[in-house]
Order: sequence, then C-alpha cells, then structure tokens
Amino acid sequence: QTLHSVELFRAGRAYERPSDDVLPPSVDTQLDGTLDDFILRLDAAREAALAALAGLPDDALAAPTVWFQRPTDVRFRLMRFAHHEREHTAHILKWREQVGRAPTEAQRLLGLAWRARGVLESHLVGISDELLYIAPEGEWHIRQILAHLAGTDAWLRDQILGATRATSQE
Repeated sequence: QTLHSVELFRAGRAYERPSDDVLPPSVDTQLDGTLDDFILRLDAAREAALAALAGLPDDALAAPTVWFQRPTDVRFRLMRFAHHEREHTAHILKWREQVGRAPTEAQRLLGLAWRARGVLESHLVGISDELLYIAPEGEWHIRQILAHLAGTDAWLRDQILGATRATSQE
C-alpha cells in the first residue's frame, strides 16, 4: 500500500484504495510451520520491504494514504513498521507469562544479542554494495566489520559449547 500511495502521489493523483491483491493476506492463510519457518517468513517479508522502500526519497514521505479509514501519509505508514512490531512483541511477552514459558537466563542473554543485531542491521539500511569498501582513515570498512562479527559469532558459539561440554563431563 505504501508504494501504491507513492506512485499516486508522484503521478499527481489523489489517494484511492488499492486492489485487494496488494492488501496484506489474512493471518489464517499463513499458520503452518515451525518457529524457524515463521522467523524465515518474517525475515523475508522485512527484507522485501527494505528492498522496496529504503530508496524512497524524503519528499515521497508526504504522499497521502489511508490507515484504517483515516487519512495519513507515507511517513506514518513507515513508522507503523516499528510500532506494529513493538505491539506484537508485547503480545509475545504476555503469552510467555500466561503459558508459564518464561525465558531462561541463556535465552534472555541471546535475546539481547539478537536485539543488538537488529539495531546493527538498522544502521545498514540503504547502504549500497559499492559503499561497503569505503573506510575512514585507519578504520575498517563495513565488509570487514560484518565479516568480523560473523566470525566472532561462530567462535563464541564454539567456545561456549566447548566450555559447557567440559563442565558436563566433570
């Protein structure tokens, strides 16, 4: 819907409701799969949104659109990505409490690492491949930083698994 609104705005046309094929699918159509499957779907949907929307120029954010039958603009719709995710994060936290599945300490710590990865990735939105090799004087370029992080994640995982195996064998 966001791109639909921008296209109308650029063409000088008033907002009109998009056809049903560009509206979000019903939640009931996507209920099969494991937790990993759902996370892959979330990642794929977010990657597709980033690919389509990260290049929007600032003036396109003023394009009129509608949210729940209320006039608004594309800027508001973009802000809804984060608001919507926080809303459902609260639902998941409440669900964990309600079903007695509070995270363990290790799960909490890994959750903090996952959250930090999201913050890191947020700072990469809109960076083209050509920019990945540009480095300030005496600093690493982005590819070096990302390769270092990936290598360190694997190394830390192996160190932790090795330490816990050694402890369990004592």
